[in-house]
Amino acid sequence: MASTPSAALAEAYVMRKLHKEKMKSMEITPKDEKQIRETSDGGFFGMFKKIHPAPDSSRKGGSAQG
Repeated sequence: MASTPSAALAEAYVMRKLHKEKMKSMEITPKDEKQIRETSDGGFFGMFKKIHPAPDSSRKGGSAQG
């Protein structure tokens, strides 16, 4: 039973190493951060963006024709 503590230490070492590698691969670079900001629509407040439709060419002058 003397090998059990060393096996536990080895397992902990491997798990720690795998976790570090995973975090390193998930790290955001400045280039990725810029791309995220460019594609972001503003989150919750992006839902309430005002929409200004293009002016209708048949309604020039602003007066009602009829």
